[in-house]
Amino acid sequence: MTDLLSGTGTGTPAQGGSGPAPDTGAGTIAPPPSVGAPELSAAELASARDAWVSLGYDPAAFDQAARLDGHDASVAVAQAEDLAQHFANHGLPQNPTAADFHPVWADPHIINEATNNAMREFAASIGFSPETGKAVLEHLSELGAQWRTMNETQRQLWQQEQRVISTRQLGGEEAFKEAHDRAAAILRELGGKVGSFLAGHAVLVSPYLLTALSVHSRMVQAFAASYPEK
Repeated sequence: MTDLLSGTGTGTPAQGGSGPAPDTGAGTIAPPPSVGAPELSAAELASARDAWVSLGYDPAAFDQAARLDGHDASVAVAQAEDLAQHFANHGLPQNPTAADFHPVWADPHIINEATNNAMREFAASIGFSPETGKAVLEHLSELGAQWRTMNETQRQLWQQEQRVISTRQLGGEEAFKEAHDRAAAILRELGGKVGSFLAGHAVLVSPYLLTALSVHSRMVQAFAASYPEK
């Protein structure tokens, strides 16, 4: 990340349905109750069921095995669907990954594989949608390309100009401070090392960056308030 704003293994997917389905007797999903079946959350049970089905196995067989182990897969599926709908209602992706983001870098020659991966992981960890994440990453890339060409005096002047624009667009000094505090907080809380770096960087006065991050912060906050079980 520091080379973006400064002067400076693949896995093999499992082959589904290629072999016989595992035995679905008691204890397949968890040890039978007689020996102490472990507690599974609805999300864990739904995830296990999804994995089973993705391999080409019969979901009814999973449900039967789950019942023998004392679990009700239908409840887990309903709760998982409710959670997915809640993410959608708030405009947030449920399980974003680095593979969801495909930015076009302003200066691809300085973006090595490690930086590319780190930036895409950052977008996933903070919970951006693919569209917002791509736009934010590309904006950061453009800012970095400009930043590297400036001397210290030019950087200070740029900061001043950007702050004036942001303050005007956001509605005043108080609104600017709130947006900046929100942006820095979510970067530090969810953004990992890249986020912490950005939270303390001078480019955080950019109007687009402040708006994108502060709006995203509000979306995450609203989601958490209305769905505390997550």
